[in-house]
Amino acid sequence: MSTEVPSTGPPASAGNSKGRKQVSKKLSTGQKITLSLQDERTLRTIYDYLAGYSTRRSIEAAIEEKRAEVNKLHTELPPSARLLLQMQPKSNGIISFQSPKELTPGTDGDGSTKTETDLLLDQYFKAKDALSKLEDKLKVHSSADHKISFKDLDTVLKSLGSNFHRKQIDQLIWEVDENLDSMIDFDELQLTYFRNITDTTGSEPCLFFKILEFLIFDASHKGYIIEDDCMEILYARYGGGNLEREMRLLFGSRLRAEGGDGTLNLSAYLDAVLGRIGRRALVF
Repeated sequence: MSTEVPSTGPPASAGNSKGRKQVSKKLSTGQKITLSLQDERTLRTIYDYLAGYSTRRSIEAAIEEKRAEVNKLHTELPPSARLLLQMQPKSNGIISFQSPKELTPGTDGDGSTKTETDLLLDQYFKAKDALSKLEDKLKVHSSADHKISFKDLDTVLKSLGSNFHRKQIDQLIWEVDENLDSMIDFDELQLTYFRNITDTTGSEPCLFFKILEFLIFDASHKGYIIEDDCMEILYARYGGGNLEREMRLLFGSRLRAEGGDGTLNLSAYLDAVLGRIGRRALVF
């Protein structure tokens, strides 16, 4: 048995795991599993990416929008105001911006009228303050423990261009959810991975595993996989003699050698890997 890399077919032979250090563990679900250290690290990376994804992506999108606003406001400041900002004192190598009151004395609370530059500075600092709060919110969210929720899976799947119905996402979670809390924790993720790579009957629920497998191939989160993403993993699993066959089974006419672009999105990937084992991808 090899637990080094994910498979698009039956488990690899035991010979492929030779020389790879294995870790045996008892999960909180009660089952005992054995994974390679690389498996464990890879699964941890994917889990951290999926868990809390929906909220994290929402905050990141807000940060991108607010940062663009800050940059726009900065370019709208007159040269004298931008120079004033550059001259502000630094703390630990970071510019410590003063408040609009400190930068523009006499514009608040004494009846003086704010200039256009004062108003622009006000807007700029308010936007920077909002950006800072969003960045702090992201840090707090990223440092907390999360499980993979319905919303996380829904958001990830939509980002990959696949629309799953609510019942289909519920089915994905059901395949993995050992403690019946309608979420997926790290032990449950490891367990479903182990069960699938050691399954010789073809009866193990595998749709969530196949999505997990796609994310492992797409380590840089491009939203699609290319031939080069898969070749190293498939070579390690099946060996050089079977690599071409496995690549043809996966990419078919999309192979560059066949005139294709050598890419697969999630829907095409699920069609290929589920079709070859006689199961239909639940994607509409």
